[in-house]
Amino acid sequence: MRAAQATIATPGRSNEDYLATGPDWAFVLDGATALSGVDSGCVHDVPWLVRRLGGELAQRLAASDGTAADLLAEAIRATCAAHADTCDLRNPSSPSATAALLRLRGDDLEYLVLADSPIVLDVAGEPRPIIDDRIDHLPS
Repeated sequence: MRAAQATIATPGRSNEDYLATGPDWAFVLDGATALSGVDSGCVHDVPWLVRRLGGELAQRLAASDGTAADLLAEAIRATCAAHADTCDLRNPSSPSATAALLRLRGDDLEYLVLADSPIVLDVAGEPRPIIDDRIDHLPS
């Protein structure tokens, strides 16, 4: 699998993105920028979350045969456990991120998109976007 990657932080801010590639997988996490003045219930910031979650996910992708959804769920649980004693993880404003993941499994391409991080596949020369539009249906 050939992969190229780049990320640029918002000027004056820590990078809230995390991306990684392995021999047969790649993913990007796009941290959701915290709104100014909103209590997140968490002592950690978004960059901490994406780094921790990214490390957990990369470790699982490199060492497990589970589905992408299962591996992401495991990484999320491990990340939550890492700060459950210091943070209110039930707070809806706690740090969060979107995810997009690709993995080759034999001759099959497995993909997962969570929230507004799309994947665009080249299928026979035609772009095929893979999107999760559930965020468009949330109440304001």
